Amino acid sequence: MKVLFIIGCFFITMNSTAQYLDIPGMLMRGTERNKVRELGRQMSKTTTAYTTTALPTLTIRGAKEAYFFTPGITIKYDDYSDICNGYIGLKSRSTCNNKKNYLIYAHKTVLYLLMTTTKNRVNTGVMEQINEKYVSITNTIYKELEAMKREAERKILYRLLSKN
Repeated sequence: MKVLFIIGCFFITMNSTAQYLDIPGMLMRGTERNKVRELGRQMSKTTTAYTTTALPTLTIRGAKEAYFFTPGITIKYDDYSDICNGYIGLKSRSTCNNKKNYLIYAHKTVLYLLMTTTKNRVNTGVMEQINEKYVSITNTIYKELEAMKREAERKILYRLLSKN
């Protein structure tokens, strides 16, 4: 009889207070609370790790990608404007002019390609290699123009000496 009375009381309280006694919900809320606490701890660990590595990461990224090159080697084309005047024949003069114009155009093209912005970032090492190639090409063009200038001066000098 006692057992029936306890079970009856239990059912009465269950029906009247069923909205307050949510045992499965209580277990789920406890599990959720524990998971939220664990997530908060992991987030604080991640944030701490991120803040300790943020400065070196930014420094490395800045060192890799921020590289600005201004060409230090430029060719003054005015110095080579009259190098083909030393040639007498039309064929040799036009050949000289074509070679001079080709070298000047090549230098301007290489400089344009160097100054063109890229869609993607370029690492510092790659950019330094590109700049070394630019300097090498520019030096070659400069040497060719100087050789043409010396040849023209030699021809003019030879012609002046042969007249006397």
